[in-house]
Amino acid sequence: MPRERQDVDTGETRTDGGVSSDLTKKRQVFAWALYDWANSAFSTLSITVLVSYIKDDVFPGNAGTLLWGWGIGTTMLVAGVLSPIVGAIADAHASKRRWLAGTALPGAVAASLLFFATPDMPFLVAGLFLASTLLYELSIGFYNGFLPEIAGDDDMDRVSAWGFALGYIGGGLALAIVIGIFFLGDQLGLPTENAFRKRVGLLLMGLWWGIFTIPTRLNLCDQRPATKQPRPVPRAVNCSRGL
Repeated sequence: MPRERQDVDTGETRTDGGVSSDLTKKRQVFAWALYDWANSAFSTLSITVLVSYIKDDVFPGNAGTLLWGWGIGTTMLVAGVLSPIVGAIADAHASKRRWLAGTALPGAVAASLLFFATPDMPFLVAGLFLASTLLYELSIGFYNGFLPEIAGDDDMDRVSAWGFALGYIGGGLALAIVIGIFFLGDQLGLPTENAFRKRVGLLLMGLWWGIFTIPTRLNLCDQRPATKQPRPVPRAVNCSRGL
């Protein structure tokens, strides 16, 4: 039976048949799961290539260990404080898609720029590391916020599993490519000076994250209309205080 549906991004009301609606839902689910494929390259390569680059090449000794540990902890804390606030704003304006792109794409740019941050630029490396990690953490909140909108109680586990599956495959494939670069670097003519091969891995980390985020940005839509809640930020702060 045909039914009307409002696109919260365009404001248009569309009448979709059952088949069309099913195809639209499948496209939304795939676009959502694809972001797990995109960001898993960052999460996988950051704990393999990036941590090695920081601790062994840019900040050898205890300095690298301290930067990595405090950097991860601090960015997670800041993201934990900001996520309820920006999440409330995104819900109030039905703009999770824009917020997802606004955190993921700049994060991918920061990660890609690590390629140009050679070991003799420690402050640039540290800044890009902190920026990309914080933006990654924030993007995950918007990504997770889509799940209740595109899946019901009966298929939420299945949809979530699709995301996990694409994430494991994407992260594993990106890591396999980087391992190939390390082992085949001589045949490919890649130098070893200034940790060049590691920096190529960091470039892949950022490009993978950014490029595969684009289809998600183009196809994933907020399914719920704007809430029009007055003063969403104070409400989110009050809720956070109650946790």
